[in-house]
Amino acid sequence: MVQGMPGVSDHRELDVWKLSDELRTRVTEVVARPIFDKHPGLRRQLREAAESAPPNLAEGFSRFYPTDNAMFVRIAKASLTEVIEHLRRAQALKLIESGECEELVRLGRRARGAATRYVIYLESAEAPDSPASRRRPKHKRWK
Repeated sequence: MVQGMPGVSDHRELDVWKLSDELRTRVTEVVARPIFDKHPGLRRQLREAAESAPPNLAEGFSRFYPTDNAMFVRIAKASLTEVIEHLRRAQALKLIESGECEELVRLGRRARGAATRYVIYLESAEAPDSPASRRRPKHKRWK
């Protein structure tokens, strides 16, 4: 089994992935609005940041070692923070209403919190081939 969470066999089952995917979908809808035509750079940055988290979570989930997985979760977490920052900028530029921005920021924070909890879990998990997880044969000592 890949190194995810116990009982999880696919990255799409992870809460952090579900939240990140929802954020990605919502941000994609927002930046498709014509008002973002005035700010193509912000549109691109917001879209790319929102698109980054789910694939990084998927790639990390497929890594054999928990520490490798955690590295990709940290990258996803950073992308979620970037989305939050770009959303605030879009609100300041009046590209999105403050209520919608706050709703999306809350979703981003929930995803980021889930990423943090997932990293904490992964950092406490033992690698599959760590000495503590291997069975060692008992050998008789020679006299």
